[in-house]
Amino acid sequence: MTRRTEGERLDDAGAQLVESLSELGLTPNQSRAYVALLERGAATATEIALRARVPRPKIYDVLQSLERFGLCASGGGDRVARWEAVAPEAAIPDWIRRREQERRGQAERDQALATELVRSLPRPAEEVLAGDAPLIEAVIGRKRIAEAYEAVVTAARRRLDVVQAQPMVQSPKRWNLLEKDALARGVEVRVLYTPEAAIDPARYLPLAEAGGQNRTSNKLALKLAIRDGEEALVALRDPSFAERDDAGLTSIRIVQPDLVSPLQTLFRREWRRARPLPEGG
Repeated sequence: MTRRTEGERLDDAGAQLVESLSELGLTPNQSRAYVALLERGAATATEIALRARVPRPKIYDVLQSLERFGLCASGGGDRVARWEAVAPEAAIPDWIRRREQERRGQAERDQALATELVRSLPRPAEEVLAGDAPLIEAVIGRKRIAEAYEAVVTAARRRLDVVQAQPMVQSPKRWNLLEKDALARGVEVRVLYTPEAAIDPARYLPLAEAGGQNRTSNKLALKLAIRDGEEALVALRDPSFAERDDAGLTSIRIVQPDLVSPLQTLFRREWRRARPLPEGG
């Protein structure tokens, strides 16, 4: 039979004690060091590190934390400090009382923080919509439509589906900026272009390079943007107005899920039919 060392026998005997002490909130190193102190009596930090199998660079931090917890005390001569365990019948009940006080203090801090968050956090979108905010809103003019589109893209958290067609309300300097920001947030971005909207590769290549998905179709029925299946911006065009007349640009903002759902279905159908755009333009 293989002979076992004293340290191995002590490890076997103290394993359950170490596990129980760890359940009371001590780290494994702290638990082993306290058991080793009880078994060894007064000892130097180096002796405790060897017996408890705690790395030497960590042993002083471990012993100092045990001293703060009331589980051991340091003393000895002028040259080498020695450490000694406080008897468990005194140390353990005192440690439990400390833990209870810490938990009560943490619970009070948690409750105070929760109360402050309830006052400070914004209300859920459903509650806002239940008030005076319209479920369907007309947005008229190039500037207001661009602002509404920016709000839709900025609010996206999971998916953004867009149909791009003429006329473009954004200036070329703003092309793809909002969509690339959405991609950086982890939003899946899919954009369908009419052939006229995809003539200039600068309209879609930067988005593709950033991870967006681009396709083209000549069967697109309307220009729109949908975020997360919850909100849609649908562009309308009055053919009686001139091409450059802002008054002829009108979009409808929809925040009613039952109305957004058919638009999402329409987009998915057209996306499956569409062709990928060439990477070279």
